[in-house]
Amino acid sequence: MRGFIHVHHVTPLHKIRSSYFVNPQTDLIPVCPNCHAVIHSKREPLSIEEMRQLLKKGEQGSGLNDHPPSRPVLGRFAPGTDRAVGQS
Repeated sequence: MRGFIHVHHVTPLHKIRSSYFVNPQTDLIPVCPNCHAVIHSKREPLSIEEMRQLLKKGEQGSGLNDHPPSRPVLGRFAPGTDRAVGQS
């Protein structure tokens, strides 16, 4: 499905207290649905850096690298755009 993105919480929701304010620019990471599933496939979620390493190595062999080229796989969106920070 194109144009669909998941948002991964840097701090797991079960660790967030009611007084915690989620900052979308620092606490949320846009990831594709497949990567999000892989991140949460272990008891402790993979870090974004660990997920990047899996993508680089291609260890999964299950289409993890089959992302539409116009969308970020792992990264932050620039405010008010559909572009990842650093992407032109």
